[in-house]
Amino acid sequence: MGVRVSGALVGTLAAAIAAPIVSARSTATANPTATANPTATASASATAAAITSASASAIATSASAPSASPCPFGMAFVPAGRFDMGAKREHEWPVHSVEVPAICMDIFEVTVDAFAECAAAKTCTPAYDTAVWANIGDGRYTKREQCNAGHADRGDHPVNCVDLLQATAYCKWRGKRLPTEEEWEHAARGDESRVYPWGASEPGTQLCWSGEGNDVGKRTSTCPVGSYPLGASTEGVQDLAGSVWEWTSSKYSDDYASPRYDSAYVTRGAGWGTKDAADVGSSFRKWLPRSYRNYYLGFRCVMDAPN
Repeated sequence: MGVRVSGALVGTLAAAIAAPIVSARSTATANPTATANPTATASASATAAAITSASASAIATSASAPSASPCPFGMAFVPAGRFDMGAKREHEWPVHSVEVPAICMDIFEVTVDAFAECAAAKTCTPAYDTAVWANIGDGRYTKREQCNAGHADRGDHPVNCVDLLQATAYCKWRGKRLPTEEEWEHAARGDESRVYPWGASEPGTQLCWSGEGNDVGKRTSTCPVGSYPLGASTEGVQDLAGSVWEWTSSKYSDDYASPRYDSAYVTRGAGWGTKDAADVGSSFRKWLPRSYRNYYLGFRCVMDAPN
């Protein structure tokens, strides 16, 4: 049974995602430079408070995670499985069978407000209001209106203009980690290797983007998390396509038969400015240097599913 979340619970779930997870389990990441045993900095009471803040009627009218789910509130259970990863396209081939373990994945991307809590705790550096000006390698950054930090009306938008180290630090603070690209693609595709997180139908009104059927050429920023529930995966993970590209902990390779680069990391999911339906597909992958930041780039966290 997938997680289907009503609009009334989006804020509550986002708050629960922001609550640190206290667990004795290791949250080791596939990123070889990441710390293997993150330490949570607050008690689980924050999660309980977030849950009880929702009205009983809102919960009763929502089809939420099954009671047997092993994941904390605000996270979706993605069961272990095997799927055909990749596609017959440049940078996505060869198609190959991959087995992945069960994980818990944040239902929503990390929001501006949630990331600000980490910055206030002096664990994360604040999200930037500057982004790359031109080409990736020219090193120039400038203040950009599309960066969500500092906008009081964008607290429920995904945080953007953060680099890989900031994303890694945030997830570690929450007792979580960034997903590998294998975990991310499996969450988006499932064992049946879906073309898009929601299935096979062409993208339109299922996501925050600039393509056909959704504000073509008119969108100027991200969307509040959970704005497009029709785009949710079978397991109930929302916004895997659109709004912001998402950092993973995996180093990039030109294709799956080539060696991985040390300085380039995989990003997934497409952003609010994406116009090409092919870029929205769950197998599509891009790369960025770990120090790169821009207004179309954010992240979400995962953790190993409890036994």
